[in-house]
Amino acid sequence: MMFNFFKRNDKNKATPRKEDLDREAIQKRGLELAEVTKKRHAAGFPQQAKSQEDLTAVMYVFTDRWDYAIMKLGIDVPLLDDGSLRPSLRKKGFLPLNESVYIHVSQIRSVDLEALQIEIDPELDRNMRRNLRGDDVMEKLQRCREKDSDIFDIDRAFAEEIRAIIER
Repeated sequence: MMFNFFKRNDKNKATPRKEDLDREAIQKRGLELAEVTKKRHAAGFPQQAKSQEDLTAVMYVFTDRWDYAIMKLGIDVPLLDDGSLRPSLRKKGFLPLNESVYIHVSQIRSVDLEALQIEIDPELDRNMRRNLRGDDVMEKLQRCREKDSDIFDIDRAFAEEIRAIIER
């Protein structure tokens, strides 16, 4: 069968799922991403924090395999989440753009609930474009992004929740 040729052969690879992720798996993922940072640094693209504020989590992205905090510097850091993170984010000032992406209100430039779009801080956008390392994070964010802008789409299911938070 010709179609079997295109099938990926992952039978020998252990693919961790969220249910059985542990500290070792998260640590390994962090080391993989740190290696990307080292290579970029060696190539003349340093990722250095100028202040403690640069190391503040301003966005959270939940992918099929990993969960990440995105620092203001634009670096993605893998998390070990026991499932309690998403519910707590709303209390900490994070707005859900969809099931997978949460952004802190301080990083929002404007919101258009009619068009279901949110414009993020251009500096954060530049930092993420320069410093994100995980392909899964970039892919997840790119799916929300409006063309090549700093505007992201809001899932209609979360629009009323965002409206309620903004109107407080």
